[in-house]
Amino acid sequence: MARRSHRKPVDSDCWKERLAVVREFLTAARQDYELAEPGAVAIPILSHAVHGAISHGECATAFRARVVDQQDHGFTQGLLREIL
Repeated sequence: MARRSHRKPVDSDCWKERLAVVREFLTAARQDYELAEPGAVAIPILSHAVHGAISHGECATAFRARVVDQQDHGFTQGLLREIL
């Protein structure tokens, strides 16, 4: 059985869509932070910030290499090393 790649080729403008997603995650994190009561659990805020960081990595790979990882965010780190 042949091993399948997790990478998916994307068009040259895909990074713009990914960047919009990054901005939405960071906006959501800011809004959650501003609305949070003192002493509230910060997990939702951190979740949005982490997803924003992951999306930013995907945006960079889409821009530089015109590929994104489709299955595992862990592979994005290796792909970033390859393109930078």
